[in-house]
Amino acid sequence: MRMPAILAWYRQEDWNEWLKLCPTGMLKSWKDWEQGAQDFIQKANHERSIVHISTIRPHLFRDWATSNKRNLDGYSRSEYAAELIQDKVFLKVELPNSIPPKAEVTRRLRRAVQANPEIVITDVFVPYLRRPEASICPLFREDSNGKPEQFGSGVLMRIGDHFFLASAAHVFDSFKKDEILIPGKDHLIPIYGNYSTSKLPDNGTREDDGIDLGYFSFKNGFEDQLDGSLVFLDERDIDPLDATEKNDSYTLIGFPSQLSRLQGGKAGTEITRISGDGVNDHRYEKLGITTKSHILIQYRRKKATNSRTMLQAKGINFGGMSGCGVFAWSKLFPDLRGISQPNLVGILTGYSTFHSVFIVTRIHSILSAMLKEFPNLPISRV
Repeated sequence: MRMPAILAWYRQEDWNEWLKLCPTGMLKSWKDWEQGAQDFIQKANHERSIVHISTIRPHLFRDWATSNKRNLDGYSRSEYAAELIQDKVFLKVELPNSIPPKAEVTRRLRRAVQANPEIVITDVFVPYLRRPEASICPLFREDSNGKPEQFGSGVLMRIGDHFFLASAAHVFDSFKKDEILIPGKDHLIPIYGNYSTSKLPDNGTREDDGIDLGYFSFKNGFEDQLDGSLVFLDERDIDPLDATEKNDSYTLIGFPSQLSRLQGGKAGTEITRISGDGVNDHRYEKLGITTKSHILIQYRRKKATNSRTMLQAKGINFGGMSGCGVFAWSKLFPDLRGISQPNLVGILTGYSTFHSVFIVTRIHSILSAMLKEFPNLPISRV
C-alpha cells in the first residue's frame, strides 16, 4: 500500500473567493475541480491508496499564509491542508500511551468534539473505508410499476481471474422471479453470469438457513460494464481467519432501502456505515450458531451514535442492508497509531431485535463454496 495522500478540499460556496485570492493555478469552474478530485479518489481506491481529505477555507488560509510568510499558491495550500489534518484531528484527540477502555475513548472523543466543533471524528476513519465502500454494490429490481427499487446490497470480489458478487442467499432468491440490476456505466444493467446459493431448507424458507449466502460469477467480461467507481476487493482485502473477541470493532457498509430514491427517472441511493462491537457470549447458542461460522455484532438502535458528532443518533431501518459487507478493524483498535484499512470478514444476513445483534456469516463459508466450483482459485480452504 502506498503512503497516504492529503487532498485539499474546496467548498463550492468558497470558489469565487478562492479565485480572487489565488488567481493563478485554480480552475475556473468548481465543478471541473470537483470532477478531477473525485477521479483522483476513485483512482486511489483502485490502487489501494489512502487519501485524507482536508477542507480549507480561503480567509483562514490567507491568515495562515500571512502568519507563516507563505505564498498564496498550490504548494502552500497543500502544506496548510496537511497541517489542518494534524491540528484538527490527530493531535487534539491524541490518545495516551496506555489505551483506555473503549467507553473511555468514546467519552474523550465526545469531549474533544464538544470543545472544538471543527474536529470531525470521521476524518480519521473514512480514508480507510473508501476502498471497502467502493466494493459495496446496491442491488435493484423492478417494482410492480416497472420502476427500479433498491432491495439489497452485495460485495464485489476478484479472486484470481474470477469476478464475483457476494450477498445473502435470501437476497439472491429474488432472481427466481426478477432480474437483479446493478449500476452500469450510464444506467442500471441486469446481472449476467451464474449464481449459487446455500441450500434452501426443506421448509422452503431462508429462516432456517444458517448460512444464507450466495454469489454470482460474472461471465464474458461483464465486470467491464460496471460503474467505474466500483472496486473489486481481492485476496489482500479479505480475512477468512478472523476470530472474534469481546469488543473487537466491526463496520457494516451497505445501502438501506429507506435512502433510495428516483430522481429524473434515475435510481439513486446512499451508502451507510454502521459500526459496533463483536460479542462472544451466550447469544450464539441462543441463536443456534457458533463463533466459527458467524459473527455477532452488538447494535442497539436506541443507543446509536453519530460517528461524526459522537452524539446519540436516530437508528435507521436495516431493509436493503442484507448482503452487505462486514469489515474488521485491527485488533489494536482503538489505538489509532496502528490504524489501517479494515478487512472483509463476513456478509450481513440478519438482525436479531431481541438480542440487539447483527448476524453475520463469516466470509470463509462463501470462499469455500467458490473454491469448490473453481478449484484453481488462489485461496486456501479454511
